[in-house]
Amino acid sequence: MSTKMSKPKFILFCAALILTHVISMHDMVIYPIVNNLYELFYENMAGVNFIISGPAIFMFVASLLAPYIMKFVDKKTLLIICCVIFAIFSIGGAAVETVPYIIVARSICGFMYGIVQVVVIGIVADYFIDDNKRATFMGVYNAGMALIGAVMSAVAGVFAVNGWKNAYYTYLISIPMLLLVIFFVPKLQARIEEAQEQAAATETAAKTKGGFSAKFWIMLITFFVLCVAYTPMMMMTSVYIAENALGNEALAGLAGSVGTIASGVFCLIFGLVYSKLKARTSLISYAGVGIALLGMYFIKGPAIFLVFCAIAGATYGFLYSYMFTQVIVLVASENANKAISYLTAVYAASIFIGPYATTWIMGMVGDSITTASLIFGIICIVCLVVDFFNTAKMRSAE
Repeated sequence: MSTKMSKPKFILFCAALILTHVISMHDMVIYPIVNNLYELFYENMAGVNFIISGPAIFMFVASLLAPYIMKFVDKKTLLIICCVIFAIFSIGGAAVETVPYIIVARSICGFMYGIVQVVVIGIVADYFIDDNKRATFMGVYNAGMALIGAVMSAVAGVFAVNGWKNAYYTYLISIPMLLLVIFFVPKLQARIEEAQEQAAATETAAKTKGGFSAKFWIMLITFFVLCVAYTPMMMMTSVYIAENALGNEALAGLAGSVGTIASGVFCLIFGLVYSKLKARTSLISYAGVGIALLGMYFIKGPAIFLVFCAIAGATYGFLYSYMFTQVIVLVASENANKAISYLTAVYAASIFIGPYATTWIMGMVGDSITTASLIFGIICIVCLVVDFFNTAKMRSAE
């Protein structure tokens, strides 16, 4: 670490960063009330669709703007501003019961998500200089994401029983998040990138030439493809269950929980695995998600479906931790914030495009999510092969 802290302060610093997942997982509050929104605003289905997926567009834009904003505002100040704005528009996200207002509130939250994701990972890069320590924290950080997402979804569902707008009370957790950020995230000097540029002069030529190599872009492309391919496991489980007569909404809810829990547990060992495999760590994820998607086509049953959800959730979460660790390794330090922003933008784009790509493929194969999972599984295996050769080049550069 580049800055010394007492152990209690360090723990609270880490807790503050982990709790910012309240912003990255803010969609989990909306998912339990999607049906309510469709029923209430049945005359404006397109508007409700945008309420659900639209924030990803604003996340995409914000993530690309974040590095330029950080040239003028230090990371802590920017993080506080984003947390305040998020708290206002998330807690008050249904203050006016109209589609345009909810869209505006959700879009602002999505924009804040894009900036916060880049800022927080940038802070992690600033504080954890050692790759292995950074990887260990990223594993814990993303395990926290899974836990926070699961809790927010469960709490929102309970609150919504007595009225769909009550789900928004879940966002009150953004208040303690804001307080932890204010008091325990150290203030960084504005324009810290200028100092990083001077330090980068001592780095190897391989990392300082241009900063963004072919390996970097190939890694982002394969990540994007896998995130899109993961859509049947993330958003379409209820469709798969109904299509194959495996059960009802209860099984769909259990499938989501199994995937989330598996992701959280697996991320806790990410640091250990990364310290051994380094660039090869990503191969586990492409293989795991690919096997799960192929398995959904060839083997059907409630129990085995839950197994596939666990495998896919665990390995997908692993890849998420890997990407935000490895992306910093592949570029010169002065380009770290831009690299993180590009990765965040790619992730946002995959969230938005995933459902459309899935329904398009389903339309080509008789509206079958089961057959679509076969195609996505094959795509993941292709990504596995591409990643195998790309990571071989990364290892040769280590």
